[in-house]
Amino acid sequence: MGGGNGQKSAKARERNQAKAQAAAGGGGGGAGKASRGYNPDAAAAEKAKREEVKRLKEERLKKQAIEKAREEKALLARNAALEAESAAAAPAKAVMTFGEVAKKKKKKKKK
Repeated sequence: MGGGNGQKSAKARERNQAKAQAAAGGGGGGAGKASRGYNPDAAAAEKAKREEVKRLKEERLKKQAIEKAREEKALLARNAALEAESAAAAPAKAVMTFGEVAKKKKKKKKK
């Protein structure tokens, strides 16, 4: 392998530390069974956290929907006011059908 005893000892310490970390992480075998098992308290805490996040998201979406509805209502009111204003300001024009336009053109050509 080469190197002095200090280097060999350092390598051995690194290997042992890596083994200890793997075992603490709940790896395979009987050693990690406790960390892989079902913990009702942790599961309940996770569920409560997810429900809180979901509730906050629903509240935010509801506020956004209410605000959007207000904006749309304001726009509709504004458009109605503008239409009423333009209808009152401009005199009504006679609308001709396609047949009436064609007849009018024929009369102009005859003159």
